[in-house]
Amino acid sequence: METDRPEDAENAFREAIRVCDPLQAEYPEMREYREHQARTYESLGFLFRKLGRAEQAESPSRTALELWQALAAKNPDVPNYLKNVATSSAGLGLSLIVMERFDEAAAVFEQTHQALEKLVEQFPDKDEYHDRLAWFLSTCPAVRFRDPDRALAHARRAVELAPESGNAWQSLGVAHYRSENWQDAVAALNRLGELCSDCDSRKDFFLAMSYQRLGDLEQARQCYRSAVETMEQRSPRDLDVLPIRAEAAGQLGIEDGKPNPEN
Repeated sequence: METDRPEDAENAFREAIRVCDPLQAEYPEMREYREHQARTYESLGFLFRKLGRAEQAESPSRTALELWQALAAKNPDVPNYLKNVATSSAGLGLSLIVMERFDEAAAVFEQTHQALEKLVEQFPDKDEYHDRLAWFLSTCPAVRFRDPDRALAHARRAVELAPESGNAWQSLGVAHYRSENWQDAVAALNRLGELCSDCDSRKDFFLAMSYQRLGDLEQARQCYRSAVETMEQRSPRDLDVLPIRAEAAGQLGIEDGKPNPEN
């Protein structure tokens, strides 16, 4: 989602909500209306997280989660609803972490975890679900949910199922990093770079940390600078990336003047 015209985007989402809410209320059995309503709330929450506005992201993210949960409960044969439960709960959990409501965040992330585990169990040959679970187990802001060994297993499975998937290689690189396999992390993340000419900043932040662990400080700082440049050009207050940027800055001993969320 582009955020160079955030006011226009916010207004468009709010107008869509104004139209969707009464339609869904009048026709509660029309699944398409509830889907559109859920996507619109989710998109508004996502926009606010990209802009670093955690407090504003909470309400639409929570509404989206409740809508997806209702759809998933009523339609257990539609895996996309459960996938969206995982996506919405992860976004809401991140906003709660930023607001330092850690216990609430942990409860929400538990929903993310359960949804992803269920998807992998039901669809063991679907690369996307292994990839999403691997990423969650490697990067969840509530560190109690991190499990490097299982993240690595699921990331490897994702790459096995989809060897040309950039997302799978990114999850594999990060899982290797969390497992302290620094050289393997570099190899996987560089493979991602070969597959994706327009990667977001997370690749280079993890490359920076991996090179630092290998003792190549010059390459580490070069990757860090590249990641910061990419982030500043796209979404400098992105709540999904700020924690990774902060981790990389701390790992490299860099005083980072990154923008604060909400400012």
